[in-house]
Amino acid sequence: MEVNNYAIEPMLRSCGISIGDQFTQVQGRVPTAPKVPSFQSIDIPDSVDVVDENAQFRRATPLVRVEKIRKATADGLTMDKFEKIEIGAVLE
Repeated sequence: MEVNNYAIEPMLRSCGISIGDQFTQVQGRVPTAPKVPSFQSIDIPDSVDVVDENAQFRRATPLVRVEKIRKATADGLTMDKFEKIEIGAVLE
């Protein structure tokens, strides 16, 4: 703003726009962080427990996945057919 003098721009003046040459200053404060009470009587489970209860969303380790893909391709499945089979059949 100090280097660029927008106030003398003729197009802005013709449109009725005026820009001050001073920066806007705002007074403010940074609030303190809120105090969190201790949860001694409340048991908060880990977020991973929710995923572990539903076996549909579990993933095998990378080595197990590779072995299952090798087995599926050895049985005559190509990658285009492999994508169309049910996930449960591959992960069993």
